[in-house]
Amino acid sequence: MKSTVVKSEFLQRKWVIVAFANFGIAALMGLLLRSAALVDLPWLNFRHMTHAHSHAAMMGWLYMAIFALLMHFFLSEYEQKKRKYQRTFIASQIAVIGMMASFPFQGYAAISISFSALHLFCSYAFLTFIWRNAKSENHQAIILLKTGIMLMMFSTLGVYALGPVTGKIGRLTDAYHLCIQFFLHFQFHGWFVFATAALFMQQLSKLGIGMKRAQFKAFHLLLLIASIGMMALPAAQYLHLPELLPLNTIGSMAQLAAVLVFFNFINQNKLQIDLQGNWVRYCAWMALGSILLKAIGQAALSWPEIALVPLNIRPMVIGFIHLLMLGMITSYLLMVLLQTNVLDASKRAFRSGVLFLFLGIIVTELLLFAQGISNWTGFGAWSFYNEALFAGSVLLVIGVFGLLAAIISNPKTQETQ
Repeated sequence: MKSTVVKSEFLQRKWVIVAFANFGIAALMGLLLRSAALVDLPWLNFRHMTHAHSHAAMMGWLYMAIFALLMHFFLSEYEQKKRKYQRTFIASQIAVIGMMASFPFQGYAAISISFSALHLFCSYAFLTFIWRNAKSENHQAIILLKTGIMLMMFSTLGVYALGPVTGKIGRLTDAYHLCIQFFLHFQFHGWFVFATAALFMQQLSKLGIGMKRAQFKAFHLLLLIASIGMMALPAAQYLHLPELLPLNTIGSMAQLAAVLVFFNFINQNKLQIDLQGNWVRYCAWMALGSILLKAIGQAALSWPEIALVPLNIRPMVIGFIHLLMLGMITSYLLMVLLQTNVLDASKRAFRSGVLFLFLGIIVTELLLFAQGISNWTGFGAWSFYNEALFAGSVLLVIGVFGLLAAIISNPKTQETQ
């Protein structure tokens, strides 16, 4: 994809730096969680820190980076300069800081829920602005974007249900966990997936490239079926309704089919989608490879007879989440930031950061799935598994802070036409 398609200065460069700082904190929290298996940390509440880590990664890194990129690609320069966006971003970041400071010590409780609510309402405001003002030469990008926004709104029903469920049924019950899974599922497989697809289609629209009408209808419908159908897996677990598992199979197969449709589209237009520069290609390959592996793996494990087994194997669950958040979405965001000159591939800090990050992703994914398979087959824990996973997490931390240093050290440049 040619960098020449970007027509204006990236106005939210500082916002991306903030998002990367959040990413760094999330990575450090993840490293702390890994260290808990190696040293005694009596002050650490593992469950609470896990909540803090996931919210820092989701709301602090992915959401804030996508916030900046949606503005850049879908809004005019005049619209981007309106103060309401800056105020919404600042309020969202205050909420992120509040969540990172409160979740480690209390989990889901009054303070953390209050900051989560602040972030939620800021999200409502921002996405309403985007819904009203987004422009595109290709209506397909708008359809994907608005679908993602609707699924984001839909996901928040899980948040609103937490209060009544806690009051009537109690915390840490199946119903309580289902509410959280509902929110997380439609964030991961709804909002983030569709927002990333929308950004990609918007980039291609600058080159006059779009899917054929029938191809796009199939892609959009399959993604939607996948998002809704795969929710049946946690629903079957927490509602104790194995009858729902065939819906998860349909959703997983739809996800794989959507990925194959997307790969076919890429192949049909590979001569026009010119990924200039080796590092842009590396990021693209990591993103494409990750989503393909995720789709194949979840389809293979979706059959009703075995679907609930990997759901209860923690390394596998984390492995699939990281394939989406780190492997696919983060790699794609890095590719876009390279193309918009927010990142500079000639900088040693960038090259080192990407190498460490990608190596960390590959090492930790191999370890997580290998350990997951080992647990499934009854072989138990590997020797030095926790030490190796900790080392892989160190690579991730070095990579993230290397990329943060690369952005900070990169002078503000204006993209050429």
